[in-house]
Amino acid sequence: MAESRQQSLIDGLLDEAENAVVAGDWARVATHARSVLALQPDQPDALALLEAASRAESDRQTDLPREIDALLKKAEIAADADDWDEVDSLTDQVLAIDPENVRALLLVAESEIDIEDFDAARAFIDQVLDSDPTNREALLTGAEVARGAADWVRMRSMAQAVLTRYPADKEATAFLYESKDNEVQRLGKYAPGQTVLIREYKTQDEFQRDAALLRMADWRVASSLSRYPRAGCMRILTLGFWTLVFPPKPVLIVTYERDVKF
Repeated sequence: MAESRQQSLIDGLLDEAENAVVAGDWARVATHARSVLALQPDQPDALALLEAASRAESDRQTDLPREIDALLKKAEIAADADDWDEVDSLTDQVLAIDPENVRALLLVAESEIDIEDFDAARAFIDQVLDSDPTNREALLTGAEVARGAADWVRMRSMAQAVLTRYPADKEATAFLYESKDNEVQRLGKYAPGQTVLIREYKTQDEFQRDAALLRMADWRVASSLSRYPRAGCMRILTLGFWTLVFPPKPVLIVTYERDVKF
């Protein structure tokens, strides 16, 4: 009686395994085959099914990179078309297979930027940088996120990290100077519409030399105001200061009352 019940259970499990084969669900095939072998270790049909499931999994792992690449290419095309719903759908499929996929994480970050969820975008960027701190694409996207969040210090940090490895990188250079300009505005050193000249110095002595020359020029202009009132348009309002960058560098910032050409 017990043997009859066991055989009935085995037959039922084998039927379920065959149905899973038809459905292409090889994980379920393997599960049912192992259940049969736990009851009857030499059951030939179960052994054959387990071997077939193992081959199918091996083939799937071989095909997986191509499948992921195809999904990512579709996602990148969707991103170019600003179809962010499609991007989200495709990257979800990729991340379900490979949760650390860098291309997918960066696309998701871009999607979050599109809806101005900069905190979420930063989280995805940080996930990439945790495993690859010098990833150029992640750093530049991180600078873009920082711009959206008006975090000029982080924007500068991201740009400087790129320039450390790629000194001529135009995107990083643009981010760097945009971050400096916005940080100066945040500090209230000049009003919109004024001209700012920014120069970095290697030594404080060079910085102090030029600052002294500008102070002298400003004094001469100021002393001439009684005879030449219009000279006020060239008054220097801000001479210079040390910026809080890392590593610290002397930066000269010159501000005028109106735009001038050098």
